[in-house]
Amino acid sequence: MQVEYKKEWMDTYLWVLPDKDSPESYEEKMIQYNPDGGWLTFSRQSKDGEEYLCYKVTGKKALNSIYAALPMGEHQIRSILGQLFATLEKGREYLLSEDDFVLAPNYIFATLPHMTLEFCYVPGYGVPLREQLEGLFEYLLNRVDYEDKLAVNLVYDCYMFCMREKGGLTEIKKLLAEDMKKSKQRETYVQKQEAVQVPAAVSREMVAEVNKTEAYTTAKTEPKKQEAVSYVSWLAEKIFPWRRREPALVAEEEESYSAKSGELPVQEDNERTVLLSAPFKPAGPELVCEQTGEVVPMEKFPFYIGSAKEYADFVPAVEGVSRIHCCISRKENNYYLSDLNSTNGTYLNGKEVVPGKEVLLSANDELRICSQEFYIKFPCH
Repeated sequence: MQVEYKKEWMDTYLWVLPDKDSPESYEEKMIQYNPDGGWLTFSRQSKDGEEYLCYKVTGKKALNSIYAALPMGEHQIRSILGQLFATLEKGREYLLSEDDFVLAPNYIFATLPHMTLEFCYVPGYGVPLREQLEGLFEYLLNRVDYEDKLAVNLVYDCYMFCMREKGGLTEIKKLLAEDMKKSKQRETYVQKQEAVQVPAAVSREMVAEVNKTEAYTTAKTEPKKQEAVSYVSWLAEKIFPWRRREPALVAEEEESYSAKSGELPVQEDNERTVLLSAPFKPAGPELVCEQTGEVVPMEKFPFYIGSAKEYADFVPAVEGVSRIHCCISRKENNYYLSDLNSTNGTYLNGKEVVPGKEVLLSANDELRICSQEFYIKFPCH
């Protein structure tokens, strides 16, 4: 199956050339006249004697580009699987073949910020559903947040069902239903525990005194707990360690100088001068804004540029930037630029980058995102 992206004015299309010739059938009509079933609608276009299926993907992002950096939690996995099974069931109602849905993560498209999924249906694709589900669960196992035990257990159980001889869609749906029931039971139990009140026979004064004693004991015996942070903040600290800035080292002698005189103590001749910090040398390439001179270091790859702070590594201060606009990736010692189906396009040295294709970057290449221009700067070794 050959795939390519094409832009026409402000719209982006995914052109698919199936491996097998598939004449127009009732399945195609079903999809065209029922566009809200969870699948992408398509039309037929001819090029060089070949007939392509054209899917409109304007403003949509492939699943693999969204979660290339962000790990998936239990909520995200449930949402993906729930929408997938709802689409497959809807397809059964319209007599669509399950084996003709393409379940590869780069052909599953989402509309942000609500993560509404749409799937590609290619007549004649014919890859067994169980085989595709196995590949999808392998992808989820690689992207799941391994600190979320519930998410890990859920994906692993689904994967093992697919590996069994009779494992399939029905068994996985039963597993999800049972797991959802257990999850609700856990939530109910926690709520009941939190709702337990102090018996009326205990006076308020006694309760206050006990709380005061426990607080004092805890402060003496336990270390102070860190303040609660949001999931996005925690994730930023985990994924972007270069954003953490350690406090500058200051010599004790410099801190103890006299406030009255404002003079630093004189060092003796036999004392050695200690180098507190070395000049910063970027480990990776940098983006330098031509308008403002802002320098954006890139030490993590893939490096995402967009307007959505929860997904992007860098948010340009300019209007018209898509939520996930473009990406810079590294392969061995080379760096590549990819446009992630952005609305206003990504331009390298004045030429528009075709979505879905990687373009090799060189030193001093000019990158334009909407009205902001950058040039690529590589570190000197």
